[in-house]
Amino acid sequence: MSNPEWMSDTTILKTLGQKVKSWRLKADMSQAILAEDAQVAVSTVASLESGRNISLIGLVRILRMLGKLDALTPFLEDEPLSPIEYEKIIEGKKTRKRASKNTSHDKHAQGIPVWDAGGDAPSWK
Repeated sequence: MSNPEWMSDTTILKTLGQKVKSWRLKADMSQAILAEDAQVAVSTVASLESGRNISLIGLVRILRMLGKLDALTPFLEDEPLSPIEYEKIIEGKKTRKRASKNTSHDKHAQGIPVWDAGGDAPSWK
């Protein structure tokens, strides 16, 4: 599997679409049957499989009908508490709820390519 950090948005959507199509064919379902079961339009299934953008609810419904909701598990799990966060809770202190102004997350500063919307090549600004 390629590193998604180095893939364009378009490539990620196409790869996701190919995966969904593969799952659908392994389940021996037509696009029409999947669309009906997922309560989405056939064009939604076709769009997803061809790498075009669809709504998130459409993706969730399609994955549910394919028995592949587990693909979303990393998004749905709670992050474990750090020992410091745990201590603050035990002591009754409030935990910070906003992001810091630290620029260490700046992808340009880390040498990670940043993709322009719809771009097929990274920007090294």
